[in-house]
Formats: sequence, C-alpha cells, structure tokens
Amino acid sequence: MKAPFSRDRFAEAYFWVVATCFEPKYKSARKAFKKFFKVASLLDDTCDAYATFEEIQLLNEAIQRFELIRLTIYLTALIN
Repeated sequence: MKAPFSRDRFAEAYFWVVATCFEPKYKSARKAFKKFFKVASLLDDTCDAYATFEEIQLLNEAIQRFELIRLTIYLTALIN
C-alpha cells in the first residue's frame, strides 16, 4: 500500500527495534515490534493528514476501550 503522505521511517524502526531486542533469540519479537511501529506510524500520519478533531476523538475512545468491532471499522476506512 502506497501512502504518499506517510513518512518513511523504516531505518528508525529498524534501529529502535535492534537496540531494544538485539539478541538472536528475539527475532520474532523484532518482527512484531517493527510491524507495530510501522502501523502506528501510518496511523499517526493518516490522522495528521486527513482526520478531523472529532474523528480523532472517536478513534482515541475506541482504542482506549479496545472495542474491536468499532476499531476495525475505523482501521478499514483508514486502509481503504
């Protein structure tokens, strides 16, 4: 998925993950953490570029309550 408004933070994510989980046995943790970092970065950039204050408030409330159905609706709208 291409998002021209999104920052390319691959190097930052890589070095941050390697600095925290440097031992070889943490390979799967590094992969998971890198994916989380990229999704969080994309979500942040999307909210900065397109979301209104009210939409950000609703998304924040959904994340805090971790309402999976509501969160899925917002994230699906974000990806599409």
